[in-house]
Amino acid sequence: AVFLWYPDESSQATETVRILVTDTNSTAALNGLQDEEFTFDITVLEPEENTPPDITDIGNQSIDEDTVFSEPLTITDAEDDVSGLDVTVTRQYVDGYDLGGATAEVNYNGANWILTVTPDPDWNGDLRLIITADDSPENGGVGNSASIDFILTVDQVNDPPSFDFIDDGVITVNEENQTTYNLYIEDIDA
Repeated sequence: AVFLWYPDESSQATETVRILVTDTNSTAALNGLQDEEFTFDITVLEPEENTPPDITDIGNQSIDEDTVFSEPLTITDAEDDVSGLDVTVTRQYVDGYDLGGATAEVNYNGANWILTVTPDPDWNGDLRLIITADDSPENGGVGNSASIDFILTVDQVNDPPSFDFIDDGVITVNEENQTTYNLYIEDIDA
């Protein structure tokens, strides 16, 4: 015989189960009916609730090109130590060219998760950054995740033009002779 029972929301912390087995002797009615009763208690445990981590919203941000954006992330989890969470960042180009662009990473420094975004030199535009915290248990159980996103605007900065010097910047000209030199001038913003 198999005993199957599924607790529901009305189940108590301890449920008493009574099983009665009856044997009817059909062979000449010797010994008549025989009953055996077995009673035992089942402890009903509340399922462990795994709530998702919580990430405090950052809001849209802006920085000048050629600077690094660094922001401590406020992440909490009711059941897990935040250092054990799987925290990732994904970047999406919203505006601006995506050749080069920026690197984005999150690292735990022993006290907080830190988001660091490093745009490539002279890159400007808008990045959508998506931060996700996942508390999936290491044993393969079911986890929960939470995400936030915001726009990081990398503002253009007017860089000065530059040019290459010839012969380490020394130019020699003979008197009364015309000399032509090609100058190589570059302006990254032009």
